[in-house]
Amino acid sequence: MYKNALFLIVFIIGSLKAFPNPYISSRVIDTTLKEVVVTAFNTGQRWKDAPAAVAVLQAKELNTFSPVSMVPVMNTLPGVRMEERSPGSYRFSIRGSLLRSPFGVRNVKVYWNEIPISDATGNTYLNLLDLQQVSKVEIAKGPSASTYGAGTGGVVLFNRFLPLSDSIRNSYSVSLLAGSFGLQQAMAEWKYSNAQFGSILQLSGIHSNGYRDQTALNKTTISWQTSNKLKQQEFNTLFFYTNLKYQTPGAITKAQMLINPTLSRQAAGSLPGAIQQKTAVYNQTIFGAVKHIYHINDQLYSKSFLSINHTQFKNP
Repeated sequence: MYKNALFLIVFIIGSLKAFPNPYISSRVIDTTLKEVVVTAFNTGQRWKDAPAAVAVLQAKELNTFSPVSMVPVMNTLPGVRMEERSPGSYRFSIRGSLLRSPFGVRNVKVYWNEIPISDATGNTYLNLLDLQQVSKVEIAKGPSASTYGAGTGGVVLFNRFLPLSDSIRNSYSVSLLAGSFGLQQAMAEWKYSNAQFGSILQLSGIHSNGYRDQTALNKTTISWQTSNKLKQQEFNTLFFYTNLKYQTPGAITKAQMLINPTLSRQAAGSLPGAIQQKTAVYNQTIFGAVKHIYHINDQLYSKSFLSINHTQFKNP
């Protein structure tokens, strides 16, 4: 009985292989994907030829997820983990580089259009940037990122392209977004370009009440980016001001979470709760930078930059 059943199964499988499905087309579709260029090491190499572990996010991937937060799209990359303990409060890890950092972005160098955003202590206020200010992200992991200085994790390169045009072009755009838990986002942008000069002026604001108590977020950002190309020289400038406030709810016990998951940290003994303490982070930062590129010949050039920033940080 078992032998006959086994023979029948083998016969059916053999018949399926012997007679191809007439409904399946044998036509082969040859599709060429758009080439991905890596600029992390100032070489302009193809992504697969770069001698390092590099991850690249293009504008298409960046616009696939939420326009409010970088967390979902960053977590699609292998070896990269981004956390948001409360709206506006980020942790960023490359290959476990934040194992000993309870909060913040440390041990990772962050650049915006080849201008360092990380301060002298290695800390980066990643929450000052908006996703709308980025059109490409490159992440170099591990020791290869030492090209950009000391950093045990790696380097993150944010880029925003500012193309020039043969004729004068002006464009204006306004976007509004609303969501659950009081989420509101507004953005206004003006772009100008000609053959030698380009400019992007952007004003954005975001507000959210948050899911839990004491998780409200308010952020206002104004940024101005320019590019001026001469015969052998190129000047790029970047200025932005961000006024950020976000509340921190703190931790609760499992029993409290089962009763009400939206609770913030409750009072314990003489220690008041998060609402009574009004726990929050206030950050006002103004940043300005100028980058100069001098083309000596077709294969040799020099780059230099000057940046200045001032931060007022409070965490009561």
